[in-house]
Amino acid sequence: ASGSDNGARIAESRDGNGVGPVLRITYHTRTVKDITVRLSSGSDDCEEKLSSGSVSMGSTDLEMTDDNGEQSVGIRWPSVDIPKGAIVIKAVIDFTCDESGDGQPAVDIAFDRTASSSSWSSRKPSERLLTSSTTWSIAESWRPGSVY
Repeated sequence: ASGSDNGARIAESRDGNGVGPVLRITYHTRTVKDITVRLSSGSDDCEEKLSSGSVSMGSTDLEMTDDNGEQSVGIRWPSVDIPKGAIVIKAVIDFTCDESGDGQPAVDIAFDRTASSSSWSSRKPSERLLTSSTTWSIAESWRPGSVY
């Protein structure tokens, strides 16, 4: 995810303490199933500085738009078990805020076009073939501990 900020606020999500981004998927084969997947390792997320291309893994929080310069954030869930042929009805990513602020940042969200995303040490976010993105506009100021 990469984004733009109006300069007043940075959207963040905790990692490393069990409150990192959570992926929730609803799919069906013959019956509807719901699964919830949490990050399993600090190397499952990264921040890439767009100006230099440098990548940082294992941060305790993810600045989703700007951290002393615009950046992309990569998040991967390597153990998502969806049967071949299943139809995904809904997929949601929950972020838990760890810092409050003002402003309304917008985050562009896209997905790696592969069934098994490689680690961030082998390919950084800017080097991946992505799906078309959708913009997530954050219409309210985030509050620490709240899930968005």
